[in-house]
Amino acid sequence: MGNNFIYKVFIDSKKRVWFGTDGHGLSCLKNGKFVNYGEREGLKSRIIYSITEDPYGNIWISSATDGIYRFDGTTFRNFSVAQGLSEINVAAIRTDRKGNIVVVHKKGVDVMDPSNYQVVSFSSDMGISNIDPDINAAAVDNKGTVWIGTQKGIIKIALDARVGSRKPVLLLNDVFCFLEKVDSVAGNKFSYDRNHISFDFAGIWYADPQKLSYQYKLNGYNNEWITTRDRFITYPNLRPGDYEFMVRASINGNFIDAPTISYPFRISFPLWQRPWFLILSAVVLISLFYWYLTARDKRIKSLQAIQKEKIESQYEILKNQVNPHFLFNSFNTLITVIEDDKKTAVEYVNKLSDFFRNLLSYQEKDIISIQEEMELVENYIFLQQKRYGNNFKVNIDLPSLVLEKYSIPPMGIQILLENCLKHNAVSRETPLVVDIYHENYEYLVVKNNINEKVIKDPSTGIGLQNLKNRFQLLNQQVIKVTNENGFFIVKLPLIK
Repeated sequence: MGNNFIYKVFIDSKKRVWFGTDGHGLSCLKNGKFVNYGEREGLKSRIIYSITEDPYGNIWISSATDGIYRFDGTTFRNFSVAQGLSEINVAAIRTDRKGNIVVVHKKGVDVMDPSNYQVVSFSSDMGISNIDPDINAAAVDNKGTVWIGTQKGIIKIALDARVGSRKPVLLLNDVFCFLEKVDSVAGNKFSYDRNHISFDFAGIWYADPQKLSYQYKLNGYNNEWITTRDRFITYPNLRPGDYEFMVRASINGNFIDAPTISYPFRISFPLWQRPWFLILSAVVLISLFYWYLTARDKRIKSLQAIQKEKIESQYEILKNQVNPHFLFNSFNTLITVIEDDKKTAVEYVNKLSDFFRNLLSYQEKDIISIQEEMELVENYIFLQQKRYGNNFKVNIDLPSLVLEKYSIPPMGIQILLENCLKHNAVSRETPLVVDIYHENYEYLVVKNNINEKVIKDPSTGIGLQNLKNRFQLLNQQVIKVTNENGFFIVKLPLIK
């Protein structure tokens, strides 16, 4: 055993003999052998005063400095002030007829239910205080009544039930909104601006009301239990949503199986935060946005149609100006040819007829290929060379890529050749030479030497300006015109 000073000898239901020693912990005699229990098994106290057994076969012991222990055959579990005891120096421990563990100490008597460890204390509020009992001055009679000897007399403990079944009564007295009592008839639904909620509750335990403590939480706001002795709890500025206030009471800080009451309530969402309103608002916004896009597209298409119609109208006017202008100049040339050579005039009229026949096939087009334009130009050159002979020369240097892949407005080059003849003297002494070529596949260049006439022909300026306007309307490009070093140069943008 390790020690010959024994405070308590106890025989349990399994016929094991337990010994509470002074200085060597707890010993047990079973199967003819002693087994000692100490710190290795979780028993920190080395002074054991008293021993008892609960209805479940667990061994309970009292100590001089650590309260009481429960031994389940494997490990020791300690119960002290934190678990509800009033004192840690326990003089005696017994089991009553209902299976309660009766704990005797100098301040009074604590009774624990071994099934849930709930503790009820009998002390000064019941006339039991400073009883100063001797070690193991307690016994249980054949009816399970516990008798305790004290310095002030004998205490009889005869409970009719487990103390764990006795719980404090818990009441929710009132609910307040902005400190105004909520009418129970009005229910538990609050508007979004009535979100300052308070709860008044109380626990009833006549034996010792001061030992009552509470735990509360608000599901939906804070899901953790908060321990308090207050009986009035306030939650300000709650957000819209569903909540449940819960509170429970205990007389020893053990809230296992403690009585609990709850109060579910709802704080409504404002109109502008409700799902149907949000969905309706989204539908309205989407509809307005769709209407805006549709209206904008219609407006853009309308403006584009108006602009297109305007451009087509302007372009048709310009095309209609070309034919009279060319015809006017052709008749002037024909008059001159008729005066000089009637036979040439007949041939000239036939070629002129062919020229206009080809022109009619292109007049409905906005642009034609360079190759098609050169067919017109070659006929025109033929007509003019019948009049001027070798005094009018045209040098053409255009590769097939330019002829086939690029375009210009109809009669673009012909107008420039016509202006060359109109504004320059053409004679054996002052021949007119025109070069037609491309520049970096970006421009078609028409270049002629300048032979100013002594008497200048009247000019309306329609031809070149008409050509500039057509290019501007077609592709927003500008014709380049220069007069330098005795040459007049016009650069027409190539349209790909």
